[in-house]
Amino acid sequence: MKYYSKLLLFPILLLFINSCEVENILTDDELIDAIINSEEKISVLENDLPNQLKNSISNEMPDDFIDDAKLAPSLGYQLGMRSIDVFNMGIKSGDIFFDTDGRKLERSKDFDGKDKKKRTKPCFKLKYPLSLELPDGKTIEVNDRKEHCDVVKSYHTEIKSDRKKIKLSFPVTVTFYDDKNLIEKVMDSEKDLQELKETCEQKDTKERKN
Repeated sequence: MKYYSKLLLFPILLLFINSCEVENILTDDELIDAIINSEEKISVLENDLPNQLKNSISNEMPDDFIDDAKLAPSLGYQLGMRSIDVFNMGIKSGDIFFDTDGRKLERSKDFDGKDKKKRTKPCFKLKYPLSLELPDGKTIEVNDRKEHCDVVKSYHTEIKSDRKKIKLSFPVTVTFYDDKNLIEKVMDSEKDLQELKETCEQKDTKERKN
């Protein structure tokens, strides 16, 4: 009986070892390419993704959500992301990749050969509840970020087009920090939001130079 138990455990152990070896041998660039080219990718639910992966997205990409998740066994995850950013709402924001443990994989260079630039975090946050205007004229109120993401994902899953954007219904309230003080301000138009974003970016650039 012990002999047969060992036989059953051997393939599982071998798979684990192979997975570790793959991640240790390949660079991030090579692992990303292997995931992209894998013909064994399977769809996975967001709830089944590693916590490290989900925490990474939450911290580094607060204006994006997972639109599609696939696993290449023993290699890693390929996630299609979509944006709820005010100026790019509903637009696909590209694929990101993680190893099987949930560590984010980074390209050493962009595909055009230039050094990859780190994404900057948004300088303000939308305050919920707020209303969204769909391209078909409907208005939907959302009470939190999850509902916001669900509406955007549901619409683009049904329409399957990125040409028509979902927009905010103004006025909206945003929060941001000004010299460590939390500010809450009402925005009456997308132009107001754009001006706030530009002011914030100029301030960040000045601080980095100093």
